[in-house]
Amino acid sequence: MRGSPGASTAGLRLADDLAHLTALADGRALPIARVMSTMEDRGYALALLFLAFPFVLPIPSLGMSAPVGFFLALTGLALARGGTPSLPAFLQRREIAYPALKTIAAAMARARRVSGRLVRPRLRPVTSGPARAAIGLSLCCAAVILALPIPLPLSNFFPAAAILMLALGLLEGDGLMVMAGHAATVGLCVGLYLAWGAAQMGATRLLAWVL
Repeated sequence: MRGSPGASTAGLRLADDLAHLTALADGRALPIARVMSTMEDRGYALALLFLAFPFVLPIPSLGMSAPVGFFLALTGLALARGGTPSLPAFLQRREIAYPALKTIAAAMARARRVSGRLVRPRLRPVTSGPARAAIGLSLCCAAVILALPIPLPLSNFFPAAAILMLALGLLEGDGLMVMAGHAATVGLCVGLYLAWGAAQMGATRLLAWVL
């Protein structure tokens, strides 16, 4: 038996976006600027996905988390202030390798039915209007944490995952996914605060013991 129309088409837009971009790339690397100009109002959120995705993979970031995080924080502030979000030329020049684009598009196409159950349009007020300012603030906080040189395992993974959830929620009009991104960002801020307090306490005790 076929599911409801909402369930069958949910998650469809991102899969179609990726298929369209793969055809547009035509075997070549695709600049972020081309993604933004081609996808128009969806280009910004798609650019966020592509920029944050490498940081959730188990590969070295090669020092890119600091500049990428810094500039994403600035664009998050622009969104929070109600402006039109844009990316600096530094990020727009970055390219998405064609094999990576093709792999992501194929994976999304295969997972379309499953992703449609997880990500779908709902709680629209959370993704539009004044609520976009809150998304901008969460994006800014997560991006700042991504930029910090935290010498811990998975220090890039968690803020990048929060950015991905916020971007995916914007793309699909999924307020629940955006709320998950907000929760992840709050968790990151609390965790960072507690870690900083523990580090200060440890340093104080070490100095007291040495002196």
